[in-house]
Amino acid sequence: MPRQSTEIRREQIAGIVLEIITDHGLESLSMPGVASRLGLVQSALYRHFNNKEEMIAAAMKLAKSRMIGLVLNAVSGKSDAMKALRSVLASFDEFRKIAVIFPRIVFSLPDGDTLESRRDSVRQIVEEILSNIENVICEGQRIGKIKKSLDPAVVAIQFWGILVTANLRWHLTGGDFDVESHMNDAWKFFKNAVAP
Repeated sequence: MPRQSTEIRREQIAGIVLEIITDHGLESLSMPGVASRLGLVQSALYRHFNNKEEMIAAAMKLAKSRMIGLVLNAVSGKSDAMKALRSVLASFDEFRKIAVIFPRIVFSLPDGDTLESRRDSVRQIVEEILSNIENVICEGQRIGKIKKSLDPAVVAIQFWGILVTANLRWHLTGGDFDVESHMNDAWKFFKNAVAP
């Protein structure tokens, strides 16, 4: 494989790490495995990352960027907050593909310090996503589509719960959960609950 710039190579490595964790879990991640998938020798990885933990952090950063991007793309250009939120739910398949990395990283069994830093990273990602959703809800309250008496942070968490619950049930059933029905029913309930 031709030599790439450091930034491009780091992103390629992070993408491969993200794929491995998503498809096979954290226990399947190894420096030799990543190098092999990139067509590199293992020592080449060390020019970009000192260890596996740094690669995991880069994969989490990439997942965060993709998750925030999903939310922002879904709400972009939508003047109606409720349409924007419905659009976020419509991106479930993409959300599911990315979101699987977070429990796999948080509930793995590294040493205590590593686990705590991973949890902190995932918590920060979720808080940033919730903040973006909360902004949409505040806009909905401003234009009269969402009850002004509701706490936007609480509404954001309730909305986020629709996605998280669907994701969990989809994985627990091996993909045999009717996400579309769940989303439609949950959306009707949510919409009625927040409507002025």
